[in-house]
Amino acid sequence: MVRNPDPLSNTGLAERLEQQSRRGGAALGVAMALCIAIGVAGFVFLYNRLDFFPDARTRATNPAAGGLLTGGSASAAARLTPAATRPAGTPGANATAIAGTAVAPTPNVPAPAAAAASGTAGPAPTSTPAFSANYRIVGGQSIVFRAEAGTSSARLKSLPPGTELQYLGQTQEAGADRWLRLRDSSGTEGWVREIDLEKLPG
Repeated sequence: MVRNPDPLSNTGLAERLEQQSRRGGAALGVAMALCIAIGVAGFVFLYNRLDFFPDARTRATNPAAGGLLTGGSASAAARLTPAATRPAGTPGANATAIAGTAVAPTPNVPAPAAAAASGTAGPAPTSTPAFSANYRIVGGQSIVFRAEAGTSSARLKSLPPGTELQYLGQTQEAGADRWLRLRDSSGTEGWVREIDLEKLPG
């Protein structure tokens, strides 16, 4: 009679032990994965809620310090960064009127009425000096009233004989003639040769 060198093969004990070993290994792997997940979750929770790592938090929330503000770190920084405070009673730049407060409209006051109400007088109108003739045109033909002294200057108008003019106290030599600056009764000022004028008596 030949003996079986492996007595466990007859009873199936080896197969059952192998199956139990596989099951134990799978359970151990699942347990380790759960432990790792719980540890990571706890670390993230502590990192977001507690101030265990101030240097790392500073780098994460302050790009100037060499950190990157991304993902969950950005949201955590937003939650942990305090809002700017303002002293009580200081209105903001975009403060709005309190509800129910009536604002009186600004009346449209005409400029003259506004000036009269404020007591500020406007500029006084300039008055034209009174016309006082002391020369007149002589000769048998009309004379050209010119803008400047000289026969080449611009023509202002034609002055018929007998036209009375007011001397304005200015004379100028142009060519062989002497010119006088005068004003007519309409207020036009110009130049006429002295030989074409006659001084009025008085």
